[in-house]
Amino acid sequence: MKMKEKGILTKDVEKLGRTEIVELLELKGLFKPIAGVGILIFIQQIDDNFGEKIPEKVRLELRSLIHQIIVDKNYDGSIDDAFAKIDEIVNMPFMDDETEKMFFSGLAQFVKGILALYLKK
Repeated sequence: MKMKEKGILTKDVEKLGRTEIVELLELKGLFKPIAGVGILIFIQQIDDNFGEKIPEKVRLELRSLIHQIIVDKNYDGSIDDAFAKIDEIVNMPFMDDETEKMFFSGLAQFVKGILALYLKK
């Protein structure tokens, strides 16, 4: 019997994320598997505890977008779509709607820039 996914990330995305982080850290020897377990637990705890607070309909949409970004490697459009969805969900009381939209659009550009640097390695 398959367990219901919790949070936003699927188990496959959590494991892939762990692998990518461990590789990025360039750990060697005994630290690599220990860090791998710790990082996976950290990712799962953050996702399961905070991701569950997002309404299910939105959580499923974000899960699909994150899967497209991480597993399918559809970076450009999916990152923009993910941050647009987050902009719909989040309301920052100290920003008007237009400023908030610019903030999340800028954050999407920042993430794409970091990703481009990482992919060049």
